[in-house]
Amino acid sequence: MCSKQGGFWKLIIDDVISDGTPDKNRAHFAIYEWASGFCNEGIVVDFGCELGVGTIPLVKKDRIIVGMDNNFAYLSHFNQHCIDAALKIVCCDGVGIPLETSSVNGICLINVIHLVKNPIIFLKECYRILNRTYPLILSIPIDINLPDFWRKPSEKEFLTSLIDKVFGESYFPDFLVIKNKKSERSLSFQNFEMGYLTAVCKKTKS
Repeated sequence: MCSKQGGFWKLIIDDVISDGTPDKNRAHFAIYEWASGFCNEGIVVDFGCELGVGTIPLVKKDRIIVGMDNNFAYLSHFNQHCIDAALKIVCCDGVGIPLETSSVNGICLINVIHLVKNPIIFLKECYRILNRTYPLILSIPIDINLPDFWRKPSEKEFLTSLIDKVFGESYFPDFLVIKNKKSERSLSFQNFEMGYLTAVCKKTKS
């Protein structure tokens, strides 16, 4: 069970969307909750996990969550606040991922790929470790945090060309459906509406 000492994780999915317009931080968390539904039992990797706020929704029964980041200070702080046998924390840069080929049943790259020096090498490593049955969920911001060259000719076209160089199949869901646990309602948002552009990538070869 993850400790929440000192209110470290204040963002909870229960009130992630109360007025229909989630702020950027809550939207970030909500995308993780949505992405969790695409993963199954086994190993699920969260790259760029930082302090682990978004990683927590991925923790489910029969899963081993591997949080990865190249910032040791972030990971150290994360490790101090979350002790869970199903959660592993690894410091790496994504160039040589210390996991076996086809060993992972889901990968999340939320708000991270645009920060990587060589995204193609990174995506190839993700492709290598990913099980063919399960997807890679990839999101980029569409605000000022996105480098300008990622917008040419458009964010979606740039991201598509990047994905197509590695993954044989991908799509951009029109809506992200998120269940509000408190109200038991399912709420849906258009892809761009949450401040992120999200794609689902599939591995087509073993």
